[in-house]
Amino acid sequence: MFGTELGALSEQIRERLTALGAPPPDRVEWAPVPFRGSWGFGTAACFQAAAAEARSGKDVRVPERAEALARELAAQIAPPFGFTRLQAEKAYLNALVATRCWASRSPAWSNSPASPPSAPPIPATSAWA
Repeated sequence: MFGTELGALSEQIRERLTALGAPPPDRVEWAPVPFRGSWGFGTAACFQAAAAEARSGKDVRVPERAEALARELAAQIAPPFGFTRLQAEKAYLNALVATRCWASRSPAWSNSPASPPSAPPIPATSAWA
């Protein structure tokens, strides 16, 4: 779910990090993250880039540089369809999912092993199907 969008976003992150003079990670890893009132995905790509700069001998303080990179990327990259915004959270870059988009791509409650036993199945003719 959201693989295409996160893949495109990952490529933009790698391109922007390169343009900012920070070596991008070979692969941008995303982890699902719950936020107060919403959901999204987070990546430590900015921290990885700052750490790579430090390893290359550049005089940087990794946490501060990673936070600056995350803020810069959040300001420069437009969120892809299905996402409301990009947010810098210390050294992490988070992509917040539009709740309606998330709900439309999630499995129906009736098919979920975590659904309560009393949850009725969603009819195929429902406006939400």
